[in-house]
Amino acid sequence: MTGIQFVGRDGFGGAVGLAEAIRAGDIASDVFLAADGTQVMQLLLPPGSAWATWYVPFARAVRVLAYSPDSHWRADFERIARGDVRWDVVLRQPGLKFGRSDPDLDPGGYLTVLTCRLAELVYGEPGLAVGILGPDHNPEQIPPVDVLRRGLASGELDATMAYRNSVAGRTPFVELPPEVSLSDPAFEADYARTTYTTRGGQTFRGGLVYYTAAVLAGAQRPAAGAEFVAHLFSSEVQGELLRAGFELAPQQVYGSETEVPPRVRPRDAGRTARCH
Repeated sequence: MTGIQFVGRDGFGGAVGLAEAIRAGDIASDVFLAADGTQVMQLLLPPGSAWATWYVPFARAVRVLAYSPDSHWRADFERIARGDVRWDVVLRQPGLKFGRSDPDLDPGGYLTVLTCRLAELVYGEPGLAVGILGPDHNPEQIPPVDVLRRGLASGELDATMAYRNSVAGRTPFVELPPEVSLSDPAFEADYARTTYTTRGGQTFRGGLVYYTAAVLAGAQRPAAGAEFVAHLFSSEVQGELLRAGFELAPQQVYGSETEVPPRVRPRDAGRTARCH
C-alpha cells in the first residue's frame, strides 16, 4: 500500500464531462483516471490544451450487453448467449427498455453508439443503429445517472451496454460478437471505421477501450499523484483488475515520456506512442 489517502470524485456525466470540467477550471485534481482514455485525453493534451502532458493505460475494458434478470425478454437474452438469435434483433423488440448514457459526456454513451453503427456496417443493414437507438440523444433512452445505475436491478430497464467489470457478479450479461464488441484486439483496425462527433465538435473513433491515468499539469501534490499512478501497475492492483473483469493494457506512455515521473514509467520504458 502507498499510505496515500485517496479522495475521488465522480459526476459531470462521465469521463468526457470530467475532462471538460478540468478544462473549465471547475475541478482541481492531482490525478485523472479516464475510461476510454486514449480518446478522452485528447481534450487535455497538447496541441489543443496543456492540462496534462502524458498518460498511461493501466487496464483494458471489455464491453458486454447486460440485462435485467426480471426482464420480460430474459429468455431472448439467453437465446443470444446460446447463439440462437442476434443481439441487435432482440434490442429492436417493440417495448424493450434500453438505457444508455449521454454520448457527449460519457464514453459508455458514445461507445454504445459506435457499437451499433459498427453493427450496421458489419451486418450490411442500413438503419440498424437508428432502429436500436433512435436519435443519438434520444431522451427515452438516456435517463438520469441514478436510474441508469439501478435500472437493471430495479426493472426500470431491460438492457444496457456496459463494461464487463461494472456488471460481473451483479447482473447477467452476454458477450457481444468480437467484430462489434470494441473489445477484441484482432478487430482493432475494423473498429476504427466508425466515429461519433459530439454537438461540441469532438470526434471519437471506434477502438479498444483503455482506462488511463495521468498526473495533471496543475497538480498540487504531484509526488503523491505519481505514487498513486505507479501503484496501479503493482502486481496487487493488476491482479485485482483482472479478477474484476478487466484485461491487461499495453505498457506504454502516450504523450511526452520525458515528463513522466521515473516512478510511473512502464516496466519496458522507451515504448512511447503518439496521442490519438
